[in-house]
Amino acid sequence: MEHSHAGVYFGRVAAFDHEFGKNGATDFHLVPSSGQLKFQIEADGSLFSTSLLDREKVAMRSFMIEVSDRGDSQFSSRALVDVNIMDLNDNRPVFISPGPDTSSVILILPVSSSQMVFEFKVSLMGKVIY
Repeated sequence: MEHSHAGVYFGRVAAFDHEFGKNGATDFHLVPSSGQLKFQIEADGSLFSTSLLDREKVAMRSFMIEVSDRGDSQFSSRALVDVNIMDLNDNRPVFISPGPDTSSVILILPVSSSQMVFEFKVSLMGKVIY
């Protein structure tokens, strides 16, 4: 989430090894890259931010993770993780009225000494029909 501070948990990756004992135990780590990383991963796969995230600067971050078993002949696998940063302050307007159970709105507009009532019907595509 945008503007999340360093150390905020945002997810977990998981892996499975069919072997038993230490050969089946797994540890995760980030694969070093040339880019600046904004995330850290714990050995159990938990992902955390390491700095403030700003969607206006970068909307998506990608990084490579690796999982390794603890066997004497160690095996590993890699995966690319894409993190889409959700925006907090750039949202489209949402209709409050009409609600989900109605398709019309009544607006009362003052006109000199009388009141006029107009009914607007709003379609799902947001087109207004008089």
